[in-house]
Amino acid sequence: MSSLPILKLALRSQESLILIMNDVMAKRVAVAWKIYRPAFKEPAAKSGEDAYDSIARFWEGVGAINFDRLAEIAGLPVTKVTKAFARLKAANLIWPDGTMSDEARKIIVGDINVYLMPMIPKTPAAPKSEKGKTDDGKRTSTENQKADRKSRSSKARV
Repeated sequence: MSSLPILKLALRSQESLILIMNDVMAKRVAVAWKIYRPAFKEPAAKSGEDAYDSIARFWEGVGAINFDRLAEIAGLPVTKVTKAFARLKAANLIWPDGTMSDEARKIIVGDINVYLMPMIPKTPAAPKSEKGKTDDGKRTSTENQKADRKSRSSKARV
């Protein structure tokens, strides 16, 4: 394996999402990692290497991570950021190139949408026309037929 996108697919796991589902700090660190944008150089491919060895080598390509800066971006204490970062990295929810897994991103975007939903103005529904009438108040053709039938039958009774 040589390419990070291939590794991302190979190491994909929905089960690892349980680690961030209710962990606001981990979500903040994942987003901060995306903003942080590490200096990443993809290492040369090694034949016969499994995905876990490859991803470890890819992480080595990141170099030193400035956790103070990452904590500042996340708005969290450095100790909490380093712990959350280690969990996110071990669970393959963040990647050496400064991205996060698609599944983690979907959870975070879902949280944001729930938060923003009350702020989005609702569009007014289109006014409904009365049954049997068009928008301008005239009767529809089936309504005309019913009206004609009613008037005939009432004349016959008189």
